Amino acid sequence: MEEARNKYPRPINVIEGPLMNNMDKVGVLFGDEKQQNLKLLQQQDNTSITGLDSQVTIVLTAVKGDIHDIEKNIVGIVLGCNNDRVIDLRVTTPCDKILKVAKEENTDFIGLSGLVTSSLDEMIIVAKEMQRFNFNISLLIGGTIRSK
Repeated sequence: MEEARNKYPRPINVIEGPLMNNMDKVGVLFGDEKQQNLKLLQQQDNTSITGLDSQVTIVLTAVKGDIHDIEKNIVGIVLGCNNDRVIDLRVTTPCDKILKVAKEENTDFIGLSGLVTSSLDEMIIVAKEMQRFNFNISLLIGGTIRSK
C-alpha cells in the first residue's frame, strides 16, 4: 500500500493503473478457465446466500463492437448471488436487440459494459433510443471508457 501511495499521486491513479491492468489479467485467466474465484461464486445456491426471491430483472451486455466482458460477468454473478434475474446477452450486442429483449422481458434495468472507446458511442445510441421509445427504466453503464 505504501508503495502505491508513493508511486501514484491520487487513489484514482491506482484504480485506473495497476488495478485495471491486473483485472485484465484476471479476465484472461478466467476466460482460459485458469482463474477459479468467480466460478466458486457462480456455483453457490442463490437462495442460500440471501434467502430472498428475485428482486429485479436486468439485461446485461457488452455493447455492439465490444467483446470484453469480464466486468459485465462479475456484475452478473453478484446480481445472481442476490437472486436477481440476469438476462446476459453476452457481447457485441446491437441496440435494437438490447431494447427488444428489455421490452419483451419487462426488465427493471439495462446494464451496458464497454472497454474500447467506440463503446461509449454505442452506449449513447442506446440511451437516445431509450428516450425515443419512452423506456421508463434505468440505464447502467460501466467499463473503463465511461470515465474517459
